[in-house]
Amino acid sequence: TIFWNLILADTGKQKTPPQKEMLKPIFNRDKESQKIYKEKLKEYLSLNKKEMTKGSIPEKKQFLLSDVTLESSNWQHKFNGGNGVGIYSDEITRYLGSLGKYNKAADAEKSNRLERYSNVPIVVNRVGNGDGDSSFTIYDSPENLLGGHQPSRLNRIVSKDSILSGDFARYNFFLPIDYMKGGKVKEIPESAKNEYDTLINRIFKYSPEEMYEKDFKREVYR
Repeated sequence: TIFWNLILADTGKQKTPPQKEMLKPIFNRDKESQKIYKEKLKEYLSLNKKEMTKGSIPEKKQFLLSDVTLESSNWQHKFNGGNGVGIYSDEITRYLGSLGKYNKAADAEKSNRLERYSNVPIVVNRVGNGDGDSSFTIYDSPENLLGGHQPSRLNRIVSKDSILSGDFARYNFFLPIDYMKGGKVKEIPESAKNEYDTLINRIFKYSPEEMYEKDFKREVYR
């Protein structure tokens, strides 16, 4: 299942805290994974050239991406073995505005982004910079999206082109209940946070440590 969710609220109306709470368990997993990756990379770089040829450079396992290009997300899909990634941007226009930022191909990147919603295969065909063939195919590329946006600025993402392309129809829009009622944001009970944390971690079959030891082409979710 793929979700592109946008939380609508004006500046200062607390749209960021609930997003962070939702993603906190996954951020924590990625943080632990990053530590393991750095240790394994350090170990690999300490090898001599002959020893390096017998092994392979570690691949970082990361499920949440923020400051990301289409090309870097392609590689993360590869490293994750087809188990998908999540894109998070506190202000969704920041992410959308970054498409084509480095290669001046915004229209092509937007088209590719739409394909991610349909979980189509990623086929990358190019020759690496002196390191041989860098081609690969990922047959499952689920890419979820979570971000915030101001209701008064919806015109920045709603256009004739976004409607005709089907881009706009892919989003789920949410207004916080208390925000709609004009009330204050309520604190989430610690018990609820702990239960949610347990739930998210149960979704993953393996701990971050096991993901570096096992064949990561396997399904990692329960």
